[in-house]
Amino acid sequence: MWMNPVQAYVAPLTGATVNMTSEVQVVDPLGTLAALTVNLPGSPTRGQTATIAFTQVITALTMGGGTILGAPSAIAINTSISFLFNDTIGKWLRVF
Repeated sequence: MWMNPVQAYVAPLTGATVNMTSEVQVVDPLGTLAALTVNLPGSPTRGQTATIAFTQVITALTMGGGTILGAPSAIAINTSISFLFNDTIGKWLRVF
């Protein structure tokens, strides 16, 4: 069954910080960004997911919001990444 997740849209400038406020965050800058910070939810619950869809290249990506295993340091054009929170170990795990 297809679930329609809550989505948020942002068009950041280079050097900006994006704080995720929904399950799916669309990051759609006008062009390549030299640097961007994305913060996953800071108080996640068991099994919570966070997906980010990027429409442009991000040369230097910093991710925050707790310990994130498999966080990328850069993003290619039209890339999506998704994380799952594991409360047993208290960390976000990259699932794709």
